[in-house]
Amino acid sequence: MINTLIFAPAAVITIWDTSIKSLISSLEASNHKVTLIRCKGMYSEMCVSMPAFNVYENSSQVLKNEVCLNCIKCQKVSDRIYPINVDFLENFVSLREHKQINSVLDAVNIQNWFDFEFEGIKVGRIASYEFFLNHKIKDLAISEDHWQNLRKHIRNVLYTYFAAENYFRTNVVNNLVVYNRFYSVNNVFCQVAEKYESRVFSIQNEGPAFDANSRYHLHASAAQQLWLSKSIEWQGIKDKPLGIIKVFRVNRHLKHILGLEGTLMYSEKPTSLETLDNIYAKLNLRVDSTKVLVPTSSADERFTLEVLGYLITDSPENSDSLSVLKKLAFLAPSYPEFDFIFRIHPREFPNKRESVKSMHADDLMDFISSTRLPENLKINTPDDQISIANLAMVTDFVLNSTSTVGLDFVALGLKVIMYSPNRNFVYPNELNIVQPDLEKSLIQMKSQEFKNGFPHEKQVLAYRWIHFKYFTDNHKVVILSHDRMHRIKRILDRIMSEDFSIWLCALIARYKLASISLWIFDKKKVEAAFRHPTDRQITGGHRWLHRFMPFMESSVISLSSKKMRGMLTPKVETETTVNN
Repeated sequence: MINTLIFAPAAVITIWDTSIKSLISSLEASNHKVTLIRCKGMYSEMCVSMPAFNVYENSSQVLKNEVCLNCIKCQKVSDRIYPINVDFLENFVSLREHKQINSVLDAVNIQNWFDFEFEGIKVGRIASYEFFLNHKIKDLAISEDHWQNLRKHIRNVLYTYFAAENYFRTNVVNNLVVYNRFYSVNNVFCQVAEKYESRVFSIQNEGPAFDANSRYHLHASAAQQLWLSKSIEWQGIKDKPLGIIKVFRVNRHLKHILGLEGTLMYSEKPTSLETLDNIYAKLNLRVDSTKVLVPTSSADERFTLEVLGYLITDSPENSDSLSVLKKLAFLAPSYPEFDFIFRIHPREFPNKRESVKSMHADDLMDFISSTRLPENLKINTPDDQISIANLAMVTDFVLNSTSTVGLDFVALGLKVIMYSPNRNFVYPNELNIVQPDLEKSLIQMKSQEFKNGFPHEKQVLAYRWIHFKYFTDNHKVVILSHDRMHRIKRILDRIMSEDFSIWLCALIARYKLASISLWIFDKKKVEAAFRHPTDRQITGGHRWLHRFMPFMESSVISLSSKKMRGMLTPKVETETTVNN
C-alpha cells in the first residue's frame, strides 16, 4: 500500500478540487491509500482562493469569512460525492505553537522580511509569491501598507509549516500532491515533505483553450513544471507527425487563443470590422515601412519566480519590458525603414480579470512620457483597443522574448525571432529563429534570406508542441470511477430503457464527469453513438495513408493557418466604404 497525502485546502475553487478528486480516483485504483488535508478556517485572514472572489488582504473580514464558509460547504459537498479520508490542518497546530508563531512574527519586519528564515525555510520569500502577483509588484522595496498585508501571508506560511512538521513527524507519507506548488502554503508544505524524503507532485489544470480545465498536468518537480519544453517526453515525440484529427484539435485551440472563438482573458477580441487604415491611424504607422511587433510579458509573473529562485536573469538589458523599451529607443533610429510596435501587456493595466494597475506599468508610462521616443517607435496600450491578433496580421516580423504569442504566431505561419532565449521557458526555443540579443535580431531581419520566408518546419513543430502540451502530456479530468459510473448505470436502468440510460451516461461523460475509457458497460455501443466523424481511426485497407502523414500534416496545417490568417487580417477600406 502506497501512502499518498493530498494537501488541498481551497475546495471553493471547484475546478481545482475536481481535478484533485479525479487524481484521487486514479490513485485509489492503483493501490494508493489517500488522505486529504483540508482547512476549517486557518487561512481566514487571507487565502489563495480569495482573489478569485475579488477579496484581498485589505478587504473586510466579513467578506473573507463568507469565502471561508463557502469553502467549508464546498468541502462537505465534494467529500460526500466522492468520500475520502479527510483530516484538517487545525488538528496539527497546538495552542503552544500558536503562541510561538506570534512570537516569530514579532521578529519579522519590513527591512528583514525577504531574508527571514525559520528552521531553514525561507519564509519571507515563499510568502511573497501570490502576494506579489495579486498586487503586480516587481520590487522588493514595499510600502508600509503592503508590508502589513504581506504579514498575513507570512503568518499562513508559519501555520502551515508547523502543521506539516507535526503531520510528517507522526505519519509515513510516500507521496505528497498539491495544486501548483508555487503558492506559498503549498510551497512550504512541499519543502517539509522533501525534508522527510517524500516525493512531491504538483497538479495544475492546463487543457486546450476551448476547455482549459478538462485536463491537468502532474509535475514531479518545480523544474519539470517550468521546463516542460526541455523534457525527455517532448524530445521523444517532436519528430512524430500529427494526424489530421490532431491538427484539427490544435486549430480549435488556436481559434480560442486568438479570439476567433470564445472569449479572451486580457486582450481585445479580434473583429472582422477592424480595418487596416484604422490600425495605421491609431498607431501612426507608415504604409511603406517594415512593421515589427514587439510583444511583452507581465513583469511580476517572472519576478515572483526569480524571487523564489526558480528562474534567473540572464542579462540586465532584457530583465523586463522597460529595459527592452530603452534598448529599442536606442536602436530604432538606426533602422529608419522599420516601424517598431512596442505592445505593453494588457495585464499591466486593469483588465476584465483584475482591477490592479502594476507598478511596472507606471514605470513604463513614466519613461514614455518623459522621453522623446524615435518617430519609428510606436507604443501600443490597451487604450488603443486593437487586438494583438489583428495587429500581428499587419506586421512583417514579431520580435519576442518570453510571451506565449511567439508560439501562437509561429503556428499561424508568421516570422518570429526570439531575442532572449535564455529567459524563455514557456515553449521550446527551436520553434523560433533564435538570436542572443535585440541588435543581432534586427540585423537578421534586414537579411534578404529572412525576408523571403520563414521555415515551414517551425510552424509544423509549433503545432506538435501545442498538441503535446495540451492534449498529450496531461491527464483527462475524471471524477467518477468506473465503479461509481456502473452504479449510476444500474440505477438508471431501473427507471428507463437501456438505450436511454446509455445515452444519458454518455452525456454525463461529455460534461467531463466521467471518461468513456472507464466504462464497464457496452462502451463500444456508446462510443459509436457519440464519436465525431473525424475521430474515426484509419483502419484496414487505408493503413497506407499513414505513410503520407508528414505530407498530410504539412498541407493541412498550411491550409488551416492560411484560413485563420484570412479571418484575422484587417479589411482594406474601399473607396465606396470611405465615401459612405
